[in-house]
Amino acid sequence: MTKRSAEDEQSTKKMTKRLRRMTPEQHEQMAYRKRVEACMGTKDIKEVFAVFHEMKDKKKDIPAYIYQMVFNLCGQVDGPVSLLDDAFAVLNHMKEQLGPKSKKHPVDEPSYSALVRLCARQHDTIKAEKLLEELEQAQVLSKLRTYSPLLIEYASTNCLDDAWRIYEKIKAKELDVTEIEYAALLQVASAVKNHDMFYKILAIFMEDILEPQESTWEILKLWFMSEGFTCKEGTVNEDGICSVTGAKLLSIELSKEKEDILLKKVEGLVCTSDERTEQWNEFKSWIDENGPYDVLLDAANIGYFNQNYEGGGFNYKQIQRVLQAYQRRGKKVLIVLHKRRTSDKEVPEHLRSMVAGWRDKNEMYNCRPGNNDDWYWLYAAVNFSGRTLVVSNDEMRDHHFQMISGVDFHRWKERHLVRYDKKNGNFVFDEPRVYSKRSQHVNDSWHFPTPDKDKWLVAHK
Repeated sequence: MTKRSAEDEQSTKKMTKRLRRMTPEQHEQMAYRKRVEACMGTKDIKEVFAVFHEMKDKKKDIPAYIYQMVFNLCGQVDGPVSLLDDAFAVLNHMKEQLGPKSKKHPVDEPSYSALVRLCARQHDTIKAEKLLEELEQAQVLSKLRTYSPLLIEYASTNCLDDAWRIYEKIKAKELDVTEIEYAALLQVASAVKNHDMFYKILAIFMEDILEPQESTWEILKLWFMSEGFTCKEGTVNEDGICSVTGAKLLSIELSKEKEDILLKKVEGLVCTSDERTEQWNEFKSWIDENGPYDVLLDAANIGYFNQNYEGGGFNYKQIQRVLQAYQRRGKKVLIVLHKRRTSDKEVPEHLRSMVAGWRDKNEMYNCRPGNNDDWYWLYAAVNFSGRTLVVSNDEMRDHHFQMISGVDFHRWKERHLVRYDKKNGNFVFDEPRVYSKRSQHVNDSWHFPTPDKDKWLVAHK
């Protein structure tokens, strides 16, 4: 018998024992659940209501998940106007039956979101608004999907003020708005010819959605052509020059405010004890005194590059070669390396003078035991601002980086992270473009890239 077969047999035995221990009532509950799940699979809205009413008429206890699946299906299918009344009847029954038994509000976010989606599809914005008011009063944690259907419904009926009001609710909840919502807002502002609101929304859109989809291009084309612009597709060369207008696109960095927020996030992860805070302050004083630097090396990453073979190990010469490659370009370079990597126990004897030279020339900073060297080079690079580069192949996906990850962190990486490789024994570096591949307003022209393609939409006069 294979391991898989043995596991399947064991699982079957456990299920058989569980079924034997179940009461008749529990067996009946399971049967109802399976019927509702089957309705979900076939999107049979008529049958799911039939199951609900059967349980109600027989005065069976209806668990929360049955109500939730009914709402979920209602939010997925198109149906007659009566579907809305039927769904709200189920909602009222849920509140009556589960409210007195529950310590928290009986209706959860997925249920509210599904019902708002149903209301929007049925064009009943009044009921949708009441659901949102009820959810907020009950302090149920909402998501973008809770508000998005109503925003899109308002936009589709040219109700710009109401669509914008829902957008502001979403932002007040600190939820991330997607291109779908922005496209709807741009569409309605264009449709009602509200010049000020279109450009207000466009400015926010360009900051949040760096590379719009081509479907959004169509909305932009209609607007700009109505404003007397010529819209044409073009390309941008490696120097950032637009083939349509000849304009040079910009390298757009994080604002000082956003850089400060990122720095504070890093410090929050480092300064978890008095000792580490003291060491961190020493580091900050050191970089203030010896910086700024043009390039920072993630030395641990470089030292271990391509060493996954028998006899491979931490390669100090690779760090030296990357250091020299950038110094030959006239760059001021800082190696960031953990202190233990500089001990005589770690460094081969014939390389100790080289490593000592890094330290003596202020080309290296060593973080202390118990510290993550990644935080040191990241903080220094953000702190130096400008076009400071970091040489590293680290994907920055571990749990530490996830704690600071966000849109701004990813944008910072796009402008500052240098990937590297070896070809024919020589290091080659994949540096960021000299311009930012993102929507830009340069002089009197507008430039919109699209993901995964080299073509741009350019609106110009």
